[in-house]
Amino acid sequence: MKHLPIMATALGLLLSTAAMSAPERRGPPKEAIEACASATKGDSCSFSGRRGETLQGICDSQDDDKLACAPENPPARN
Repeated sequence: MKHLPIMATALGLLLSTAAMSAPERRGPPKEAIEACASATKGDSCSFSGRRGETLQGICDSQDDDKLACAPENPPARN
């Protein structure tokens, strides 16, 4: 019973470390934003995906009005 507080503290630290190591990604990747850095909305664009494939798309903006290349055929998420 005397080890219970130590075990609870260790478990709490382990869980909080795991949560901090998994960054939450929001919005388009920086490559998609960079692809439209000097473009206007509706322009054609392309960028390299996570697996090195070239993604073709159209520059578009989301809620924050920052243009990003929206792929025509986005890759499947794994």
